[in-house]
Amino acid sequence: MDTKRCLSCRKVLRADAHSCSRCGYVFSQATSRRNGNATNGSRHSTTASFPSNPPASQHRAGHYSGFHPEDQPFQSSFMPVQRPPAITRRLVEQESDEILQPVTSASTAVSQQMPATELPVPEQLPRRFVASPAPSPMPMPQRYAGTRPQTSAPVPQLQFVGPPLPPDLTLHEQITAPLPEPVYLPGNRQPRNRIARILLLASCLFFLLATSILAFLLLDNRPGVSIHPAMKVDHIRGQQGQFTAPKLQLPPSPIDFGAVSTQNTITLINTGGGQINWLAGVDSNSPWLVISPKKDTFAEKEAVKLIVSRGNLTSRVYTGYITFYQQGTYEPLTLTVIMTVNPSTPTVTVSPPPATVTVGPPPVPAMVVKSTALAFSAIQGNNPAPQTFTITNTGNAPLNWAITEDANATAFAPVSPSRGAISPGQSATVTVKPNIAGSTAGVITGHITISDTDKGTPVQSQQVTVRITISNQAVISVSNASLSFNQTSAITNSSKLLVITNSGSAPLNWTLSQPLPSWLSVDIPGGTLSPGTSTFVNVTSDSTGLPVGTYTYTLVVSDTDTNTLVPPQKVPVTLTVT
Repeated sequence: MDTKRCLSCRKVLRADAHSCSRCGYVFSQATSRRNGNATNGSRHSTTASFPSNPPASQHRAGHYSGFHPEDQPFQSSFMPVQRPPAITRRLVEQESDEILQPVTSASTAVSQQMPATELPVPEQLPRRFVASPAPSPMPMPQRYAGTRPQTSAPVPQLQFVGPPLPPDLTLHEQITAPLPEPVYLPGNRQPRNRIARILLLASCLFFLLATSILAFLLLDNRPGVSIHPAMKVDHIRGQQGQFTAPKLQLPPSPIDFGAVSTQNTITLINTGGGQINWLAGVDSNSPWLVISPKKDTFAEKEAVKLIVSRGNLTSRVYTGYITFYQQGTYEPLTLTVIMTVNPSTPTVTVSPPPATVTVGPPPVPAMVVKSTALAFSAIQGNNPAPQTFTITNTGNAPLNWAITEDANATAFAPVSPSRGAISPGQSATVTVKPNIAGSTAGVITGHITISDTDKGTPVQSQQVTVRITISNQAVISVSNASLSFNQTSAITNSSKLLVITNSGSAPLNWTLSQPLPSWLSVDIPGGTLSPGTSTFVNVTSDSTGLPVGTYTYTLVVSDTDTNTLVPPQKVPVTLTVT
């Protein structure tokens, strides 16, 4: 069997193969011609006079090269392996009038001596497309272990020249060349891209929402800013409805006490919204200056007292500083206070001759308050008895005093009188008369402050504490303090009306004292009264059979509850028989 090798990939193929089954290389075939002298005795047709490629083996016994023992010289003991590059084929349009000329290798001397054979030129062949393989490196020469046998002269091989490749573009052409149009392959990517965009947009919206909620929580829970219930509506101010931060404003500085005044009141103002938590401190070089209170919380305005003390100070002008701190801000505010201390004016007393000069301190009043605490006990709905306290001037100058009360004392413990003047060594009595008619059971505490009204006075203010305890219990009230009956032998029976009232705040279970004397009787011996209600009891006197004389008895109206705190009421009854 005749074989041949592919000139491109060296694959062993049948001799009559037109192209390589591995790389597609197309073999050139000699044109067949008719010859009457066929070597095989046939006179119909003959094959090509020579194959286009040398046979793989000289033994054409129907086997491939390498299978016959005599083909061993064609097998090398070692052979370098070279992998051909990828084959690139182009379809080249070939005109029918083109004739492929064989190229004869110059190294083969035998082929030059062979007579040239004329080949007929085909006429009007149809146009065809030839696969032109890219040039590949020539096979490396093989080494043989023995002497290479002499073979017949190789047949000239045809070589095909492919069309020239397009020249490489310059850098300018590569930059200015238009971009190729994108080719979109069919697929289901559009829904996937749409879902990705929707997810991205949703994540952005969720991030913005979470950031807004976090910022709101951080601003709403700021330390030191608490909203008073009364400020729930008014904490938003401004024409545009925006929240205004609280801001502390001090009175105009400096505060001048002069040479006489010892106490002054300033007003702190909140020019913003919400509430202000503030703290104040006096500099260490001003021990003569005191502020009260030192810290507090307010919404709109607050009054603060400044007190100065001139004791043991030399005569000059003193300047002090009070620093105010607002919680939530880092800018303190400073208030300047000025005080003047003048030298004391002594008193000079000159006696008759022999002259004696006595120098004494200037006249100054002094105040002493007796009973600095008043305690009241009352039943709900009933005012307790009033109490008093005394103000005494122990100084050597007149004392002009006045009373100020806090909210509880003003509402439930009014005083009389509220101001006056006391000569040295004299006293004044002030009466406190509680008014608790509209209050419920509990404890009410108030403060009464007595101070000197003269400016620059060194007299310290005094304070009286009032404590009112209100109990929720019943109270027995009777309409008559006593009952009197006058009877004769003609009139032996008479009656009078006694009204019993519960003026307390709890139900009253009442009863009359028993047993009664034979000449005295009542129609209702006891019962229950709700708070504020009354009952009418007929008290009857009967002198039948009684000798002339005077008879007495005490009716007692009391509460029947165990361990009661309701005091009983006594009504004396007198019967005179004439």
